[in-house]
Amino acid sequence: MTAGSGKTTVGRAILESSDIPENRTLCMAYTGQAVRRMRQAGLEAYTIHRSIMQPKKKSLFIDGKLQHRGGIPYTTYKWDFIKDLPDWVEALFIDEYSFVNSMMEDKMKELAYKKGIPMFCVGDPEQLSPVQGSSRFSINDLHFFLDKPRRQALESKIYQLAMEIREGKIIDIDDYSFKSTTGKVYGSGQVLFLNKFNDNEKMVREYRTLLKHFEAMLVNTNALRNDVTDMIRNKILGIDTPYPVAGDKVICRQNNMNLMIDNDYPLVNGTVGYCMRDIPLSDIDFKKQLYTMDFRPMDITSDYFDSLICDLEYLNTPFQSNKPKDKYNNGNKMEYSYANTVHSSQGMQYANAGYLEHWIPNPDLMRRLRYTAITRAWDLFCWFI
Repeated sequence: MTAGSGKTTVGRAILESSDIPENRTLCMAYTGQAVRRMRQAGLEAYTIHRSIMQPKKKSLFIDGKLQHRGGIPYTTYKWDFIKDLPDWVEALFIDEYSFVNSMMEDKMKELAYKKGIPMFCVGDPEQLSPVQGSSRFSINDLHFFLDKPRRQALESKIYQLAMEIREGKIIDIDDYSFKSTTGKVYGSGQVLFLNKFNDNEKMVREYRTLLKHFEAMLVNTNALRNDVTDMIRNKILGIDTPYPVAGDKVICRQNNMNLMIDNDYPLVNGTVGYCMRDIPLSDIDFKKQLYTMDFRPMDITSDYFDSLICDLEYLNTPFQSNKPKDKYNNGNKMEYSYANTVHSSQGMQYANAGYLEHWIPNPDLMRRLRYTAITRAWDLFCWFI
């Protein structure tokens, strides 16, 4: 199923048309963002880890050395699969199946086969593979394939570009030249190709207004994410403090399903939103490396997470793919979100997004990165090349 084709909605319709009661179906997804989207579609869903895995606490070692603070060892968790599914489960429904690596897939199939129940798997095999391990999910495995968009109209330039990238076609930039007659730089599934200059100072001068407008700025690497975050936060917005201020864009990097706002809106990995007030020094515990923040998700206007206790050490650690969450304290893991990797944006949807490309010498990976980045936006997509 292609991105934006209504996979989750159609998946729920398939469940409703089956003989299996919805309350007998174990609905799950790998990421918290996908789980929240399933809940918005009316499904009672949880992450795969919470559904069919259980944690075991152990001491944290890095490079063979026990990690500790003040003589107290850090602990981490190892997740093991449960041996049997609960008695009430009569079917498994897994959304965003491309996130599932081969080891996890084998374990889920083993659990389903042992109980003699079906698995409904929904996803886009052309998006990025899991960060850890590889996925066997391919277009050859599908029983049904949805190729008509619901997120965009058929005439959407974003949709047309995504399909050309997906099919490995050569892109003619002139086909996507966007000429505004109203002075607006966005609207109705448009695509802009822009010069990235390879010079942050010049990018700031040329695209200051546009960079401030984006809901998301997508990049391929964490190193580039550091550079772009500093460029936008420091040079465009003029923020010179390492601590969050009112209006700072931040992203949650760890699920906390116990925290809920707006009736059924949990704090999950990938939630992007805004700090609602400047963080005074009085709200920072430097000894425990904690700070308190009021946090409003981008897609919520009527509620917010009040006095959220967050991890200062995690906030100040540079972005890196192996950033060990369990090494730090129990505060919520938040990062500045002026730029995010394409990998971490999977499952997200934005009205407008920019993509600052960095070449990677792997043609298939580049194709998947481009396709995934393009399909995050539905109104405006700006590609810096």
